[in-house]
Amino acid sequence: MAGIGLVRANVECYGGRGRDHLSRLTALGNLASALGENGETAEAEPVFREVLATRTRFHGTEHPRTLQLSANLAT
Repeated sequence: MAGIGLVRANVECYGGRGRDHLSRLTALGNLASALGENGETAEAEPVFREVLATRTRFHGTEHPRTLQLSANLAT
């Protein structure tokens, strides 16, 4: 899927800002969502888990973004 290639490029673009940079985390979340929607759940899961772990570390378990990521991972 061409769209996933673009989302991967977006992640690469933000990679230089640091592993925990908000823009990179957002791009990774978008990649995980795109992979999941494309049926590539085995590849999407570790990406979701990475974003969830980082968001939890920074925002805690009750933050709306953390909760949304948890819900996305569960589906």
